[in-house]
Formats: sequence, C-alpha cells, structure tokens
Amino acid sequence: MDSLPHDNLDIMQFSDAAIRQSTPFEYTPGEPRPPARCQACDIASDSLQRCAGCTAVLYCSRPCQTSQWSSHKNTCKLVRARRKACEDAEDDLRNAEPDPFTPPNVFETSVGHFYAIPETRPYMRARYALAQTLNHLDTVTSLEEALEHGLDMLRLNRSDELGMRHQLPPAMVRLGREQEAYDFVKWWVAHADDESHLKDMPDSPFLDLKNANALEPVDLFVRRKAAGTFELHSLALIKIRLLLALQSAEKAVAGAEDCTIQDKIAILAAAHHSSAITRHADSLLILAEDPTPVVDELTRQVREVVTAVHQANRHLLETMAQPDTDPGTAIASYAEGSREEAHAARSYSLRAWRGTPGALELLASLR
Repeated sequence: MDSLPHDNLDIMQFSDAAIRQSTPFEYTPGEPRPPARCQACDIASDSLQRCAGCTAVLYCSRPCQTSQWSSHKNTCKLVRARRKACEDAEDDLRNAEPDPFTPPNVFETSVGHFYAIPETRPYMRARYALAQTLNHLDTVTSLEEALEHGLDMLRLNRSDELGMRHQLPPAMVRLGREQEAYDFVKWWVAHADDESHLKDMPDSPFLDLKNANALEPVDLFVRRKAAGTFELHSLALIKIRLLLALQSAEKAVAGAEDCTIQDKIAILAAAHHSSAITRHADSLLILAEDPTPVVDELTRQVREVVTAVHQANRHLLETMAQPDTDPGTAIASYAEGSREEAHAARSYSLRAWRGTPGALELLASLR
C-alpha cells in the first residue's frame, strides 16, 4: 500500500476552494516556460512584482493588487502561515540538541534517509504542506517554488514516505517541462527495485536521467509492477501531450510540403511543440521527413498506457471523466487501486490535464 504516514496529518488537509484564484494561467503547451502574468489583469510582463505577503502571486501595479486583495487575502494568509510553520520547524531542527536518535547537523549528515529520524518529521510535514499549498495555488511562480521544495525533499529523503514524487510530474507538465517529467517518472520506475538508490547509498546517483527518449516504447512501464497508478497516470498525460503535439507537427509539415528538410526542422523547432521533442535533433529529423509513422506508433502507445492505468486503478478513468468538478485535496492515505487513490491522482494532475487542450477528451474516448 502506498500511503502517507498517519501521524499528525492535520497540517496537510485543506480545501482547494480556500486557495482558488480568479483565473488559472494559460499557456501554449510545449513553451520553455509559461509567461509570468499579473494575477489581476493577466498582462504578461518581465517587471511584475511579487505579493509581499505570500510571494507566490505577481501583480503589475498597486491598483491591480488592491483590486484583488479581497479575493486573495485568505490565500495569502494561508501561504504565509505555512511558510512560517516550515521556517520555524527548520529552525527548531537545526538548533536541536543531538541525541542518540538525532545526529548533529542533520541536514548535512542524514541526506537520503532524512525521514527515518523522528525529529525531522515535523519539518518534513510542514514543508510538504507548504509545497502542496503552492501547487494548488497554480501560478507559474507558485508551481516553480513547489517543484523546488519537492525535489529538495526527495534529495533529503529518497524513500519518500510522504509521496511527494507523485505530485511533481503533473506540475512539471503544467510548466511545459514534459522532458523533465518523463525523465523523472522513468527514473523512479527503472530504479523501483534498487533499494540502494533509495535508502542505503545516499551518495549513489539520484534522478540523474536526462533527456530520455519520450517517444520510446512503454514496455518498461506496462510490463512491470514497479509502475503504479501515479506513474502510469503521469505517463499517460505525457504521452497524450506528445501525441497532440505530433498531430500538430504533422499538420505543420504537411503545410510545408515544398520546403527542404532543414526548413521543416526549423518550422518544427520554432513551433515549440514539446520540450520532449525539440531537445532531440533526431526526432525533429524523423518528424520533418514523415511524421505519420511516429504519430501512429504513439497512438498505439497511448492506448497501451491508458489500458495499464485502468488495470492499476479501475476508478481513475471514471474519476477523470468529471473534469468540471473541483479537484479537491488528496486524503492522507489510500490503498492501491482504491477510489481514494484515484481521487489523489486526479487532485494532483487535473490542472495539467485541463491545461492541455484536447487531452481530457482524448482520455475519455479511450475509456
């Protein structure tokens, strides 16, 4: 059973409605980074100012910030409270007296197996709560900070009793970082049976997979029990985004029929179809020559992965077919294959699915 610990989890529970923003940010899937926008007027600018309270929301001017304060203040207070709780817990841990169960300089001496030390758990739970709140806030700034927290928590504690790894791939996708998301998911699945990478050897390579071919076959994921509901669900999201991007690429190449191969490659690269495509020169060359076989193969992969998702959790596809309802907040613990697990997967990923035009419709068609 993959679940969060049961001890003192109240800090992790909150209503998604309590941190709802006026309008979710939108961006073109595959761009290197979604543009930063004013939370009030939605203008994109490089000179936006952070809210001084939560530092997770941006405004272009004082009038814009003032106009949003009534709707933002509860969110602002929540983020500030959780940030302070995290900072206080860190101070307590750094200043704790060493004892037989708590080594000195725990942030330096216990990297990799951090949560095994009981004294670290209040800090890790407080940081988890902050990261989860920032993730649900769903601004570019808050998602980037949530990712930083999540990745550093995994560096400190590879065994990941809190399940942070399940939340990060959808956030990466939400930010247009499909390649990073694929590398992350593949690394966890590939090393799931290698406990030395996770616990006993903190100096061994960790999350060191870079620029894996996201168009490759899915046998690693669907033929092994190491890939659970969350990994398969994230893989389905990534593969569907790639398929939609390739279908767009197919149209772009068809419209450039009289262009040279190099011109077609330039057209594909300039279109920012997906970071998981544009980083690979060989993929661009294949697509420029004839994208149809790649599209057909990826379509087959998507069907295979979605089938594996349903086998891992028969409730998830049904749950995802209700996209207009509030994603809510994942509960603290769940059994594999349960409705609660399906709800958690949906809660972590729904914004990324919504941010990919056509993705939920395609997923629904494969039920």
